Amino acid sequence: MDEVITGLDAPNVMTPGAWAIVGVVSAAILGAFGYLLSRWLKSRIKWQPLPTYYLDAKFFAPKGYDVKFLVEALKRAETALLNHTKWDAGQLAKAFGKMRVYVQPTDDWVDERGRKVAGLDPAGPIIVVGVSLPALCHEMAHQAEELIDGVFDFAHANWAPSGIWNASIEYEAWLREQQALKGVTNDS
Repeated sequence: MDEVITGLDAPNVMTPGAWAIVGVVSAAILGAFGYLLSRWLKSRIKWQPLPTYYLDAKFFAPKGYDVKFLVEALKRAETALLNHTKWDAGQLAKAFGKMRVYVQPTDDWVDERGRKVAGLDPAGPIIVVGVSLPALCHEMAHQAEELIDGVFDFAHANWAPSGIWNASIEYEAWLREQQALKGVTNDS
C-alpha cells in the first residue's frame, strides 16, 4: 500500500509559473497597501503653499524650516534641469506645477533595508527629501521623467546622455556653495 503524504511532509511542487503568480499578487498587494497608506498620510498632512513658486505646488517641512531656501533650491534645481536636459520651461511647469515636497526632519532617514533614501511617493506627485535637500534635483528629475516622458529610469541608465547627471551636479555644487556660506556641512 502506498503511503500518503499530507500537510507539512509534502514536497514543494509549485512550478516556476505558480511562483511568478504568487510574486505578482504579492507585489500588487504591497503596492496597493503603499498607495493607500500614502493617500491616508497625504490626507493627514497640512500642506502649505510654496510662496513665489507654482501656485498649486505645496510643501510640508519641520516647524521653523527656511521656506525661502526651499523655494530657492526648487528654482535652482529646475534651472539646472533646463540648462542640461531636453525639457523646456513649459514641460517642467506642467511636471512641477502641482507637486508636493515633503521635507524630512533629518537627512539620515532610512528605508527598511537600512539605505539612506529620498524618493517619489507612488500616490504622487510627492517628492520626499532630507532636510538639507541633497536629493531635490534628483527627485525632481524622476518626476519630470515620469510626467513628461512617461518613463521612470530607476537605474539612471539614460541620465548621462539625457543631461540629468549634469543638472544634478550643477545643483549639488550650488547647494554645497550655499551650505558653505551658512557654515553647514552635509555628510549624508
